[in-house]
Amino acid sequence: MSENSAHVSFLPGSCFDLDFLADLYTRTFAEYFYPCLVTPSDMEEIVRVEQLDLDRCPVMLFGKEPIGFATLGIRGSESYCRGFGVIVPYRGKGLGHVLCDEMIRLAKDAGARRMVLGVIKENIPALQTYGRAGFQTLREMISLEWRADADGAGRRNRKSSAGQVVEASPEDLLRQFEALHTVRPVWDRDLPSLRERDDLRGLAIISGGVTEAHALIREHGERAEIVDLAARAGGRSLQHVGSLLSKLQEAHPQLVCHNEPADSPVLDALLASGFRETVRRLQLGRAF
Repeated sequence: MSENSAHVSFLPGSCFDLDFLADLYTRTFAEYFYPCLVTPSDMEEIVRVEQLDLDRCPVMLFGKEPIGFATLGIRGSESYCRGFGVIVPYRGKGLGHVLCDEMIRLAKDAGARRMVLGVIKENIPALQTYGRAGFQTLREMISLEWRADADGAGRRNRKSSAGQVVEASPEDLLRQFEALHTVRPVWDRDLPSLRERDDLRGLAIISGGVTEAHALIREHGERAEIVDLAARAGGRSLQHVGSLLSKLQEAHPQLVCHNEPADSPVLDALLASGFRETVRRLQLGRAF
């Protein structure tokens, strides 16, 4: 490792344009568990929505060749690694440890006192790298999918109260965000990220002027991504969430929900509505 690290230097991501960063990000995920293609427009959205600080996103060079990239978001004393990797020819040489140490240094310099990130549970090399850097498992996060052509029990379990669901302004729903969440969402589904999005559609169950449950989605043709699903704590919370899901299933043949915490109170409703687990990640964290 010492021989390889002697040839390593770093430049901030802000030294490069978004086309370059998108390409490097994509190449660091080559031969990953699923295809990863990040376009310049994707990168712009990630930087904006997830509050990445490009001045503190290290691009790792081996000699003059860019070979690694870590994306670092900062929110006060909290920091977050969105993506991290080394391109294929330079893997297995200990350079991931060097990149991880630099990422942590930059977060500390920005005033962060804690960092979180997510790793696919089967990604043993990444878990070893982060474990060596002092990260510990905080919780599991589950990605789920529902398809109309594969629905069985979920279709039978749809709630007849879907008629209670109404369209609602995302801006209005976000004003009650804290009251509807007993478990903190992951970084890119937390309130600061959702406030930056301009492509959300809101559905809600409202009683007496009070939002009992809501869903915020992003629509991509017939497919929709659930980016927030929450309900006020109480005896009918799961029924309300089931009603929202039923309404969404009526309108979209495919629904996805990424990184729902395993301790989320809405997870049972997703599973009861026919959603199936696709990926399980570990959320890791460490204090500085």
